[in-house]
Amino acid sequence: MILDFAKIIADLLNKPLVTVPTSSATCCAYTPMSVCYTPQGQTAGSRNYSWSIAAVLADMDILSRQPPRLLVAGACDALAKKIEIEQRMRGRQPSELDPGFAACYALADYIYGRILAELDEAAEDCRNRRNTKRLYDMVYYSIVGAGVVSGLAKGARQTAVGHKFYLYIRTAHTVSAASWLHGELVAIGLIAQLVYNGQYAQALEFRDLLRRLKLPDSFPALGIARSATELADCYEFIRNSSAMREAGPDDLERLRRGLELIIPSGSVIDKEDRSSGKCC
Repeated sequence: MILDFAKIIADLLNKPLVTVPTSSATCCAYTPMSVCYTPQGQTAGSRNYSWSIAAVLADMDILSRQPPRLLVAGACDALAKKIEIEQRMRGRQPSELDPGFAACYALADYIYGRILAELDEAAEDCRNRRNTKRLYDMVYYSIVGAGVVSGLAKGARQTAVGHKFYLYIRTAHTVSAASWLHGELVAIGLIAQLVYNGQYAQALEFRDLLRRLKLPDSFPALGIARSATELADCYEFIRNSSAMREAGPDDLERLRRGLELIIPSGSVIDKEDRSSGKCC
C-alpha cells in the first residue's frame, strides 16, 4: 500500500520513482499503477500511469528473510495473471489481439509454469532463510514478471473473476478480512476463475495446491462469519462487474458453479475455527 501511495506522489510531482520492496507479496514495486483504498480498507479504484518505475532495488538479503507467507501470496498473485487473461482472450483469435496484450499473455504463461514448478521448494528455502537461485527466481516472477504483465495489459485487462472475488471480500467483509493478504484472497478466487474458464479439473488441482501450501482454499477457510445470502451476494457483485461485460448465460452458469466451489452452502463458520491468517 505504501508503494502505491509513493507512486501517486511521484506522479503528482512529476518525479522519477525508485522503489525498495521489503517483500514480494505483490507486484506493486514494479507495476505502473496504484490501487487506492479508503481509510476503512475498502478498494477505491486505481490510477494508471504512462511512465515506468525508474528502478527497483530488490535486496535479496532482505527478501530471503521475508515471512514465507508473503512469498507465497506474491506468487499466487502472479499466477492469477495467466488464468485471468485467458478469460479476456476467450473467443478471440491471436490475430485480433494487439501485440502488447499477446506479449503479456506469453510472459504470464511462462511465469505460471515456472511458479507451479518451483513454488514448493522456493517457499522451503524462504522458510529456512536460504538465499538460493530458485528463491531469487520466485521473487523475480512475483515483482518484475507480474509487474511487466500488468504494464503490458494496461491494468484492467489482466483482472477478471479472481480479482473481483478479492474486491468482493474487501467490500463486504472489510474489517473481518483485514488480516488476509491480497494474494491469499485472489488465490481463492482463482478456483472459481478456472471453473469459469471451463477448467474444472484444473480448479480442483489448484485447490489441492492451496491446501498443500496451507493457504485458505474457500470462503469458510477464511473464518469470516457469512450470511445465508453470501453466495448470491458474491455472484451478483461479480456478475455486475466489468469482468462480466461480455458474459452470456453459459458463462454466468459457470461463474455460479465456480463460486459454489468456494462458497459452499452450510451453517455459519464458528470464528474459533479460524486459521488466524497464517500459512507455511
